[in-house]
Amino acid sequence: MISASRLKSVDFYRSLYSLFFFDTLTTSFSLSLSV
Repeated sequence: MISASRLKSVDFYRSLYSLFFFDTLTTSFSLSLSV
């Protein structure tokens, strides 16, 4: 059984990673549009 604190930290890192990934995706998309 995974503890709640560990689950929360995993969820935090997952949201952080998805945010970073989404930001990179939108940036590259904007760059490809501007070219």
